[in-house]
Amino acid sequence: MNFPTRVKNNSRSATDNTFIDTTQFEMYTTGSIVNGLWDHDAQMLELHVVNLNSKTHNYKTITIRNTDFNSINEFKDKLSSELWQNVFENDNKDVDSISNSFLNTYLQNFHSCLKKK
Repeated sequence: MNFPTRVKNNSRSATDNTFIDTTQFEMYTTGSIVNGLWDHDAQMLELHVVNLNSKTHNYKTITIRNTDFNSINEFKDKLSSELWQNVFENDNKDVDSISNSFLNTYLQNFHSCLKKK
């Protein structure tokens, strides 16, 4: 990657990595997609595949999560038990820091309750 994925004030860094097997995919491009979410941009990996036989190579990535009644209620309970003042009592009161703190707390509960199958 030769582009930043995290931009904040006058700082730019590539905080995320993309790994591919270059013996399988010789032609590829990477890029940044501005998504409007705080200070992190999305990454794009485009694989250029020559002579792909769709009958023998039909790859899909699917994430399935346990979203039954109990797991959803556990998620709701954990969110309602969070001490949200920790998010808003941020020392520098920076909107990006508050958003990131909220997102980290939310995702931690999300992944612990709504587990992948």
